[in-house]
Amino acid sequence: AFSTDGVTMTNIGTVLGTTRSIANDINNSGQIVGIDFGDGSGSFLYVNGVVTRLPTLGGPHTWASGINDQGWIVGVSEDLRQKAQGFIYKNGTMSQLENLSGRLDATSNARAINNNGVVVGTSLGTADSVAVKWSSSGAITPLGTFGGSSSTAEAVNDAGQIVGYADYANPLMGHGAFVWQNGVMTDLGNLGGTGGAGRAGVAVVRRWRWRRCGRGSRPIAGVDVRTVRGERALPRRPGR
Repeated sequence: AFSTDGVTMTNIGTVLGTTRSIANDINNSGQIVGIDFGDGSGSFLYVNGVVTRLPTLGGPHTWASGINDQGWIVGVSEDLRQKAQGFIYKNGTMSQLENLSGRLDATSNARAINNNGVVVGTSLGTADSVAVKWSSSGAITPLGTFGGSSSTAEAVNDAGQIVGYADYANPLMGHGAFVWQNGVMTDLGNLGGTGGAGRAGVAVVRRWRWRRCGRGSRPIAGVDVRTVRGERALPRRPGR
């Protein structure tokens, strides 16, 4: 993992004392969150050269994926049953996010958080994982699909616009990139051909940072989202 001001690159792994780490997100104060694979897949917060290890929900592993300007962190942690659960870490407290099914064996994955405290990710529904958002109070809302069985929310901006990808009803069409706003999921289309956006999802640029690399989807006016060609840049985390 590294950080840079555009001139100097800092090796966060040196501070962590490991050679295997990933920085997943950064806020406007320069606070960085990521994963230290050399510490048994543990999450870290990096601020001005100082590393803070994040707690878990009772299990051995945790994966931090997003941070907002308040310093609230979201991601995935294993619970006491070693099931992957979405979490929010704020003011020194780690809390598990609600899942759709309510079952003890259900899983969820928090991927991003905006400055209003809205969290997006996935949660296991009746059969498959679907894109969800958690309000600042913790209430969970499924975002739907394009008729298929699953979907994933990748990022959310401060206007509440959510982007990700969702299955089509026809399995041969694969997945399509979407933007969700005010209860409506809109298909962003593709750059030609008959398939969807591709499993790698979409790249989302908020201010000056990116979230994902993907193929085939196109930008939409008025939404701070753009796509770039390339493969998935981050390893798959549990709770998908």
